[in-house]
Amino acid sequence: MQITQRQMDAFRQAQWRRFEDEVIGGLRESFAPVVAAHRLDEPGLRAVVREVAGRAAAYGIHSEAGAARFIEFVFEFGGGFEQLPWAAPILGSPGLDGDEKIDRLSAVAAFNVR
Repeated sequence: MQITQRQMDAFRQAQWRRFEDEVIGGLRESFAPVVAAHRLDEPGLRAVVREVAGRAAAYGIHSEAGAARFIEFVFEFGGGFEQLPWAAPILGSPGLDGDEKIDRLSAVAAFNVR
């Protein structure tokens, strides 16, 4: 038995849709005021998730959990949070992998930003 490229593509699309659905559900629950203020409907939320997940990947953040947290940071701190003085050095650190960057961002946000 051999898996074809078409089957692999279908699997990737299904996995991406599941990821989007989970992230969108979390955003609607945790960031309802932000979603409402920006009038983000289903297609709008999907577009934001795709765009921000791409930005996360550019920083080496490839895990689903890391990408989801990165998206949450955008909803919590604003669209350009990567440029904030506490976030930029972490995201720009070549010695950290994606999960380490998310862990450090989470720690700084939890104890120093609020």
